[in-house]
Amino acid sequence: MTVIYLPRNRGDLGRTLMLNRRLFGVVLAGAVLTGGAFAQAAVKHHVSQTIKLSAISQSATYPSPGSKDVDAGIVTGTPGRGAVVQHITITGHPTATTYTFKGTSTGFYAHGTTRGSLTGTATALPTGGLTVTGHGHYTGGTNAYLGARGKFSFTGRRRRPRRESRRRSWRM
Repeated sequence: MTVIYLPRNRGDLGRTLMLNRRLFGVVLAGAVLTGGAFAQAAVKHHVSQTIKLSAISQSATYPSPGSKDVDAGIVTGTPGRGAVVQHITITGHPTATTYTFKGTSTGFYAHGTTRGSLTGTATALPTGGLTVTGHGHYTGGTNAYLGARGKFSFTGRRRRPRRESRRRSWRM
């Protein structure tokens, strides 16, 4: 379980933070928020979310070390629905089926945004799928999430890619 600390008296909006992530969707998934100091005591908020991601941009050499990937997707769970964008860099390829990565993530919600950094490992499965595990920490936020801090962990998977449907080309 992941815990985020928010300053007291931020109102009901303070309950909506991104934390323990269960990632279902495409390839390297991630997460999203540490903020400024406040004189008031912090309040713990436990959050659990599901994130579905799709790659929107990849380097030509992806997934070679140093290559980049940009993912976008939807977030559901506590604190509610939102969107997420993450930027991933492949940092290593320690075995034939394993890749390491680092990245940043931004979550967009009705009452503000969250930011975080993450690291993880992606492992290719013999079935053609992929598993992802990792952890990160929150690096900031806006509005209701201003001053948030904490750590998170994530796991995820991508099933074997579906066969592409036949596409028809049309001449005009």
